[in-house]
Amino acid sequence: MRYPLKVIHRSRSDHNTVIEVCDQGPMRWLHFGSYLKQSAMKRDDPNHLVLPYTRHMMASLLFNPHPSNGLMIGLGGGSMVKFLLHHFPECRLHVVEHSQTVISMAHGYFEVPRSPRLGIYADDGLDFLLRNQPPSPACDLIIIDAFDSDGMAQSVYAHKFLNYCSQWLSDSGVLAINLTRTNMRLYSTMLDALKSRFNGFIVTLPCGLSKNVIAFAFRHTPPFRQGQIMFERAASLKQHLKLDFPFFLKKMYKHNLTVRERMLIRMGL
Repeated sequence: MRYPLKVIHRSRSDHNTVIEVCDQGPMRWLHFGSYLKQSAMKRDDPNHLVLPYTRHMMASLLFNPHPSNGLMIGLGGGSMVKFLLHHFPECRLHVVEHSQTVISMAHGYFEVPRSPRLGIYADDGLDFLLRNQPPSPACDLIIIDAFDSDGMAQSVYAHKFLNYCSQWLSDSGVLAINLTRTNMRLYSTMLDALKSRFNGFIVTLPCGLSKNVIAFAFRHTPPFRQGQIMFERAASLKQHLKLDFPFFLKKMYKHNLTVRERMLIRMGL
């Protein structure tokens, strides 16, 4: 390795998971008891999205380019929180993270701000939704990134949890959920649950060579097949946010539409 790995903090969470914060050259990593990188930050550019899956999660902005009221389940190092707060000054975020230790790490080591536009709650995602009424207006963006040292947090990725998420989602909103194909049985179960709860209004986006797949869910048919509108929006978002939204959109079309459907979109039909 070009840079040595330096552990700058090690502790146990309130759920007895080993949490490590490591520096390696210009990068800072968050680990939950394994070599897997739970979060990453460029120390000289803390709002940059380092990990590919976080950039793919932001493809949700193709369906809602101006989020104003968001819910996030899972904080980690807060990469997506910082990105959204930085680029969307009108956006308010409610973030649920089950570990108070992780919340402290995010503030102390990953520059997650203390902002009147940001509420962070130390709670289980399902319990939080059970105890609280959906906000008014409802959320136009819901991001679910709930992982622990063993992979997807199964207590969160369940039918009951998705039912409550759908109640928090506005009619025009989008729910983005980070899945992994490491456990194909659980992955298939989650996709089936999403399709069932959201009436099949699901779009998937694989994350390059990794096993992560981002699923986007909607209460109604998304404007997915409006080719010209979507590509114009992708180009505008790329210019504003410096992420390759046209690439995300093309990959969505490839993995969710037939060859004939893609041809019709290119023809503007």
